[in-house]
Amino acid sequence: MGSFMKYTDQYEAKYRIWATTGKVYPLPAVIRIPGFRSIKFNSCADMNAWKRKQLEKLAEERADHE
Repeated sequence: MGSFMKYTDQYEAKYRIWATTGKVYPLPAVIRIPGFRSIKFNSCADMNAWKRKQLEKLAEERADHE
């Protein structure tokens, strides 16, 4: 098999695409992730429960901003 490069993998092609596309898309609002302190967990289940809670909080904050 020869090396096949996609059109979007070529830098010149990307620049050509960006130059011909006149629309500028706005960036999504950034939600700051709070700093986390060092935490020790007794088990992976405890860590996963903590992670799930943190992700739910971030999802709620994101829903409030939209």
